[in-house]
Amino acid sequence: MNEFRSQQEEVERLLSEIEDTKDVLKKISARLSGIEKHVRRAFQIPKPVRERKAPSGKTLSAKSREELMTRFDDVRNLYVESAPWAADRALSETPDDELRAIAKEIGLPDARKSGISQLRAGIMQKVRESSLLGTDSLRGAEKTSQPTTGDGLPVLGAVDLAADDQ
Repeated sequence: MNEFRSQQEEVERLLSEIEDTKDVLKKISARLSGIEKHVRRAFQIPKPVRERKAPSGKTLSAKSREELMTRFDDVRNLYVESAPWAADRALSETPDDELRAIAKEIGLPDARKSGISQLRAGIMQKVRESSLLGTDSLRGAEKTSQPTTGDGLPVLGAVDLAADDQ
C-alpha cells in the first residue's frame, strides 16, 4: 500500500482544509462582533470613529472656489477671443489637481475618478456651452440686459430699450 498521496489528492485535501479554516474564522469573527456589540451596549461605549484616508495622488487643489472659477473664465475668454486651440492648450498646461477642482466646481460628475483627458474634454464642453449661451461663466452672469422670467429665461419678443437709445 502506498503511504504517499498523489499530487491531486494532496491539493484537494489542502483546499478542503483552507475552506474549513475560513469557516472557523468567519464564526470567530461573528462571535467577536456580537460580544463587542453587547459590551458597547451594556457599558454605553461609543463606537470609535475611523479616519477616512484621502485617495493618494488625487487631492484637489488648495485654491479657493473664486480662483478656480476665475481660471475657468480665463479659459473661456481664450476660447471666445482667441481660438479653441488656445483654450485647449491652457487646459493642458493646468496642473492635474487644479483640473480636478475646476471640474468639481463646474459640476462634472466624479472628478476624482475620471482620467485627466476626460476632465479636459468635460471642461472644454462646459467652455463651449458657456460661450454659446453667452454667459461670462457658469456663475450665471449674462452679458445682455434682456428681461427675464422668474426662472431666468429670456422673455420672448422683449425689446431692450437701452440698446435702442444708443
